[in-house]
Amino acid sequence: MVPADYVVNAMIATAWDIARRFKISATETDSKSELPVYNYVSDVNNITWGEYMRLSRNGFHEPFDKALW
Repeated sequence: MVPADYVVNAMIATAWDIARRFKISATETDSKSELPVYNYVSDVNNITWGEYMRLSRNGFHEPFDKALW
């Protein structure tokens, strides 16, 4: 899992890169352009989605003592 703000930053950078590539390819006569594939993952596998879900379920049974809602 990766933090949501990292993913949003990657999406913004991806949009910029696609716009830049489109601008460059629009000036070229060759209409064949490769479709880029982006993959954003953590380099360290600290926690899996299944582990996150398991820990979340435990949180319902053991809530924080000083949670502010």
